Amino acid sequence: MRKVDILGVSVNTVSKKKALEKFKSFLSNEQKNYIVTPNPEIVLKAQKNFSFKEVLNKSSLAIPDGTGLKWAASFLADTYPKRNRKYLNILFVFLDWVLSAFRFVLSKKYRNRVIKERVTGADMFWDSVKICEQKKCSLYLLGARDGIAQKVAKKIKKKYPNFRIAGTYSGSPHHSSDEKMRYLINDSKADVLLVAYGAPLQEFWIQRNVEHLHTIKCAMAVGGTFDFIAGKTTRAPKKYQQRNIEWLWRLRNEPQRAKRIWNAVVKFPYYVFLEKIQQKRPYRKNVIAVIINKNKQFLLLNRINYYQKDTYANHWQFLQGGKRIYESDEEAVLREAKEEMGSSKLEIIDKADKVYTYDWPITGFRIKRPYRGQRQTIWFLKYTGDNSDINVNPKEHSEYKWISKNDILTTIHPIRHGSAKIILDTMDKKKILNRL
Repeated sequence: MRKVDILGVSVNTVSKKKALEKFKSFLSNEQKNYIVTPNPEIVLKAQKNFSFKEVLNKSSLAIPDGTGLKWAASFLADTYPKRNRKYLNILFVFLDWVLSAFRFVLSKKYRNRVIKERVTGADMFWDSVKICEQKKCSLYLLGARDGIAQKVAKKIKKKYPNFRIAGTYSGSPHHSSDEKMRYLINDSKADVLLVAYGAPLQEFWIQRNVEHLHTIKCAMAVGGTFDFIAGKTTRAPKKYQQRNIEWLWRLRNEPQRAKRIWNAVVKFPYYVFLEKIQQKRPYRKNVIAVIINKNKQFLLLNRINYYQKDTYANHWQFLQGGKRIYESDEEAVLREAKEEMGSSKLEIIDKADKVYTYDWPITGFRIKRPYRGQRQTIWFLKYTGDNSDINVNPKEHSEYKWISKNDILTTIHPIRHGSAKIILDTMDKKKILNRL
């Protein structure tokens, strides 16, 4: 199923009909599946929380819930020649950005060029319930405020009297309640779970718990859908929805949502503009040093203040650094190792065949930044010292430690998981540990 990348979040370009077909297929297979419904606000939250972005990108289906996503997908799909001058590139992106807003309003073809249809959780709800009723699948409603899930259950039963509601519970999205909620859901023998804690709590809850829910075939993060169904929140009139200005109705009728509307209508388009500028920049050449000692342990460094608002107390990563224009990869990796860990007692074993490429997150307007991200060559090195010569650079790292292969993915920062998986695959393929 086709996906589009919007600020690093993968979104399926599905229509409501295709999304429902996919949901129906989830009810017939044995795998655990979960569905998320990204909107501009959720995509912005993922910029500051890589763990959240990872959960979204691992979902079985990411349904585009938001007019802003339709516009962003169309705008980012625009291509034109790269200009040799940095400021000229920025000017062309800005003009295209302004023009795209008019094209989006005036041209249906432009609006639907990538994402054909906005599919909200509220729109999906009753059709999903109908599919469950047809396939004799039961439903568990989790989340929202006290009493809301029960009201939703009553509305379902009124429409489908023979439908089995396996259970309802407001519960809590926090870790301390996980075991209790797993027990309740497993005891109910529900087939489908709808979770309404709001982003990112509901997505994290699903990611932590779905594998422990024995009978659940599909879990869906539904945000404020329960409030809509229960009548606690009112949807904008159809004419506002059809004209893609539902936000204007909400601003007028729910001024307390002004900050959320600002994020969706102003901040999100601005970040998409920055993303387009960044796409015109080259990748920085970089090397990763996977350093292994005689005990078959791996060196990790704790990076200082990687993100100002990093949700992780530690940022453990493999040693890495930029390649200078006059260096070979081998020279670069040995120099970086000397600079960052203080030791020259290293021997090159091999390198990964696959190069890892990633984009830096959008955090603001950095006009002087020359690159969009990094293209990393991965090298495996044997450390022959006894730790006495290791002296990490305090400007970049606070400490170091040696860990086993099995602890790599649980220790390393989530933003490094992409390169870590290449490292683990290469070690198995090339039998790196057997060559020490």
